[in-house]
Amino acid sequence: RRSSDLCPSFGIWHPSFTASVAKQWLDMDAHDGKISNNPMAVFNFNNTLNTKLGMFTWMMSYTTKGYERNIYLYKPKFCTNVSVYKSFLKDRLSFDLFIYDLFGHISHMIAHYGKMKDLIVDGLSTSKVSLTVRYKFNTTRSKYKGTGAGESQKNRM
Repeated sequence: RRSSDLCPSFGIWHPSFTASVAKQWLDMDAHDGKISNNPMAVFNFNNTLNTKLGMFTWMMSYTTKGYERNIYLYKPKFCTNVSVYKSFLKDRLSFDLFIYDLFGHISHMIAHYGKMKDLIVDGLSTSKVSLTVRYKFNTTRSKYKGTGAGESQKNRM
């Protein structure tokens, strides 16, 4: 799998673009012949706004049709995720609302399991919402910062 990233920053806006290509080399017989080795490309475009009100992230992903291992995606898929993060009490309390697959993409794939069986999947939406609440106990830093023990050994090496 090959990947390339682009992550500039413009004030509070932090966009990120990632592109990757997966080429599998699996040699397997299927009931209708050999499975193909068509590569699959994935493009991710994430936008994060880091404001005083919180951190808002809009994540979009596009996957082309193609093979990855024994799975063939025969229609491209588009997925959108949204996240809102806010912390309070000097970062001791935080809330993270995450909406996965906002528009409910439909998966269209075939899983090959050899000459005898193929599994065809149409219409699985993976939309879900999660809320994570965290509270950190004992967040004070230790007053013992270290005294440089082992410096002479490091210098000697």
